[in-house]
Amino acid sequence: DWANALQDFCKVQETTGQSKNPRVYFCIALCLHKMGRLEEAVEEYSVALSCDPLFFEAYVGRGNALMDYGHSQAYELGRRDYARVLHNNPQHRLATVNLAFSLQAMGRLNQARSLLSLYLSHSPKVAEAYEARAVISMQMGNYAGALLDLNK
Repeated sequence: DWANALQDFCKVQETTGQSKNPRVYFCIALCLHKMGRLEEAVEEYSVALSCDPLFFEAYVGRGNALMDYGHSQAYELGRRDYARVLHNNPQHRLATVNLAFSLQAMGRLNQARSLLSLYLSHSPKVAEAYEARAVISMQMGNYAGALLDLNK
């Protein structure tokens, strides 16, 4: 369970001198996030990023935690994290899909669908992107397009 995993990662951090290891902070943040302790999770993801500013998974994790806050200011901060990853790695699967879903949550359906379409033009074998585009297409009333995406 997440609580025991959190204890284990904290113990690793304390006993092995891993205080500068961004992966340990990331794992602690992930546990906190899964436990619903969002503020603490965002802080730990931020510490991981201070150790390694190119740790893209930590940006995605922090973005996800911010999105779970459920208000527009946090959505904007989460989208910024996804955009930072995409600035450095335009084909990052999770950042693309999560950014699209964050745009969807804000009602920006056309923008979300366009983002996924652009991504799929370069990475045509990514099932998560097709599924995400299908969900958005259905929400837009494009059921035929959604079925096409779900069959790929």
